Amino acid sequence: MAFEYAAVDLPIREQTISSQRMSWEMIANPGRWWTGAECFDIARMGSYARDFEAVGSEILPDAAVYAIQKLVVDNANLNREWYEDIIAMTGMTEDRYVELVAVVVHSLS
Repeated sequence: MAFEYAAVDLPIREQTISSQRMSWEMIANPGRWWTGAECFDIARMGSYARDFEAVGSEILPDAAVYAIQKLVVDNANLNREWYEDIIAMTGMTEDRYVELVAVVVHSLS
């Protein structure tokens, strides 16, 4: 992911820049349930969802796309029923959901 700092009017410490890059490099590593490319796409989609931009994914299952959007923009309405519905969808399991949440939270923190 390319980082654009030129448009920021505030000084940004080099440590902040290098920490951000290192964080994204870690996100792009494969996890136990998602490949590195999938983890990167999860983080990318979380970033777009945060800005209320609806984007799709060519590599993630629809369940993951829906979960990312819900986690980022409508997390106040998450409940057990929603969780059970999401893990029952094609391409999602409890394990994959947990890793997806971790990637989303890490990438947006």
